[in-house]
Amino acid sequence: MWMVFTVHGQPRIACDSEGDESPACICWSETVSCQDADLTAVPSDIPPDTIVLKLSRNKISSLPKMVFGYLPPLSTLNLRYNKMSYIEAGAFDGEIGLNDNKLESLDEDIFKDLRRLQTIRLEDNEIKRLPSGIFSEANLEDLLILNLHENDLTVIENGTFDNLPSIQSISLEENLLMTVDCGMVPSQNMSASLGSYSKVSS
Repeated sequence: MWMVFTVHGQPRIACDSEGDESPACICWSETVSCQDADLTAVPSDIPPDTIVLKLSRNKISSLPKMVFGYLPPLSTLNLRYNKMSYIEAGAFDGEIGLNDNKLESLDEDIFKDLRRLQTIRLEDNEIKRLPSGIFSEANLEDLLILNLHENDLTVIENGTFDNLPSIQSISLEENLLMTVDCGMVPSQNMSASLGSYSKVSS
């Protein structure tokens, strides 16, 4: 088993040892696991053929643009239980797990043109509002699941979830929504998951 040490100032090396520095991650068969590694930034030198990247339970607070841009096959990204407060638009693609962080807001272009994206997990954050067009103008053609459970949303504009042709489930339970306007809910393909819209807080 590799030991993990914190190195401040520079991103940790992901998989290959360099000098006396131990790698931050365990890497095998197109999967890189950097969980519980005390990371404050995404490690460097993640193999370019990585499909699954696990970065949960660290101290990462932000993601710059194109931080995963050199990982074209990446389809699953787990960043739950970090200290995420800022994500620059263009940071990622694939299945995104950003639940259990400290996000209060999202850039309106954060998911733009992520056509292969199938799952967005944003539950258990502190998101207060959704920018106009964040989903409806993002060309999320393959998005199936959107989880916004347990945030601080008070209002959602009509049309926020429009233009999601593949959507099957949207979860909004345990927010601060006082009313749910019928125009907010897309009707196509949603018959099996309308219960997840019954999320009016008292």
